[in-house]
Amino acid sequence: MQSVAADLRAELGAEAAKRLRERMLTEWSIETGMVEDLYHWDRGVTETLLAHGVRADRIPGDASAWSSERVAQVIRDQIEVVEGLFSFVKAERRLGTSFIHELHAHLLRSTPHDFELGK
Repeated sequence: MQSVAADLRAELGAEAAKRLRERMLTEWSIETGMVEDLYHWDRGVTETLLAHGVRADRIPGDASAWSSERVAQVIRDQIEVVEGLFSFVKAERRLGTSFIHELHAHLLRSTPHDFELGK
């Protein structure tokens, strides 16, 4: 049985499947930050970041109490965490407390140390 990813590569071609995967990872990561109340903007900003990449100069300065540079880095950190989860799902990593601690630390590495969700 072939994986969904393999089916997509066969149907779309390797490069298009790679772009689709990157777009999905970026969108999930942006939406995670919105759900966690880390920043706020309209769908147009999300579409711009998806189309042109996550860069600080594309993030409105009033989107968060943090700088645009920090928001961009938090999104990139979240993308890396989602990629780590995919590695786990593909059984490239063993689930254990060290893996969970690693994901948690990576997810929060760009947040201020005194940051509390919902405050």
